[in-house]
Amino acid sequence: MNTRRKDLFSKVMFHGLDAQKKYRIKEINLVPGTKSAQPDNDKVFTGEYLMNMGLRWPGNSPLTSAVFELTGL
Repeated sequence: MNTRRKDLFSKVMFHGLDAQKKYRIKEINLVPGTKSAQPDNDKVFTGEYLMNMGLRWPGNSPLTSAVFELTGL
């Protein structure tokens, strides 16, 4: 996929998860003392939800990045 600086992303969709399993999403590259802009940070979702509904993506600020860890529970 070719993206441009002003492209907007509304959701992140997941594939290949176990639909019955629960997963926690957590931003792992935060500067100490700051809060994640991801509204779903540190929440638990089923694999079915993540594959069918996806996660909201915050901000869309150009030239920024975030690293998330998805952990099966």
